[in-house]
Amino acid sequence: VKKAEIAAIEAEVAEKERKLSIARSQEGRLEVLEARLAELNADWQRLESLLPRSEEMPAFLEDISRLAARVGVKIDLMQPGQPVAGEGVTTRPIEMRVHGHDHDVGRFFSLVANASRVIRTDGLTLTGISNTSQRKNVEGGSKKGTINAAFRATLYMMEGSHAAP
Repeated sequence: VKKAEIAAIEAEVAEKERKLSIARSQEGRLEVLEARLAELNADWQRLESLLPRSEEMPAFLEDISRLAARVGVKIDLMQPGQPVAGEGVTTRPIEMRVHGHDHDVGRFFSLVANASRVIRTDGLTLTGISNTSQRKNVEGGSKKGTINAAFRATLYMMEGSHAAP
């Protein structure tokens, strides 16, 4: 009977030692997981700044106008489209047309690409401004520059962003 009791106690001690070993290894893992959670939270905050919860359309249009003016590009059209709900994000397309000297237009696109929020540009069409009839702008004056660029800028917002069209 004593041998059986000793064996049972030894088995119980071995089981408790095994559980203690698992708990100790999980404790070390908890520290690793907490550090990883802190990294993910910092990444999330950075992404939220790139993908705001509202589209802030007036501020965005002002920012784009400032970028264009900074490099000498003139904006002929900025026409926001309707918001489109997607998986996790809402997008808002903006049809745009600009004109200027080729290098200036290139710098403008570079500034847009490096903006402080996520903006996708697509559908780019470049055409040369070759004669005086093409150089007339909307106001009846002359366009200064060598190329027209038409494209779509798409803004990204966190899902659930709502703003008036």
